[in-house]
Amino acid sequence: MSLFDVALHYNIFNASQAGADYDLRTILDGTLVRERPNNAVTFVDNHDTQHGQSLQSFIEDWFKPLAYALVLLRQEGVPCVFYSDYYGNPVKNRPLVPNLGKLIKLRRFYAYGEQEDSFEDPHLIGWVRRGDLPAKPSAMCSAAAPKRLSLTKTVSVTSVPKAAASPSGCAAVLLKTWL
Repeated sequence: MSLFDVALHYNIFNASQAGADYDLRTILDGTLVRERPNNAVTFVDNHDTQHGQSLQSFIEDWFKPLAYALVLLRQEGVPCVFYSDYYGNPVKNRPLVPNLGKLIKLRRFYAYGEQEDSFEDPHLIGWVRRGDLPAKPSAMCSAAAPKRLSLTKTVSVTSVPKAAASPSGCAAVLLKTWL
């Protein structure tokens, strides 16, 4: 059985509201994706989280690209993309989320294999996906940081096989402050 990870959504919502005051190391705490990753459907927003709906908790626009990186590029959970985030919604004056299509492509082509987390800093989290050799080599590094912070984190990808370093087989992504 699969369930929507509403606890993760609320953690993402709280992070988008708090900005630099949110400790990103806790973003997965108390979530289904942490406790039962094979049963978790991860999402950023949906029709129920819009203003005036039962779960009214719409993610701030500035945080959505970082939230989608968390949902789409990690190993755990099955991501679900909100139609209005992908296509926009002119009726509700909602723009599409910038670079969401690129994040979806990154997931499709490069988000495979083992994952190593780096959650040591309250303002910057990151992870590396090592690829699924030999069929799908990749080295993906993602990070998320609240707006108005300019942080960097070095995550080693030296153990990635040489095949993964080719332009056709490797993706390296750094998301900080915003793409």
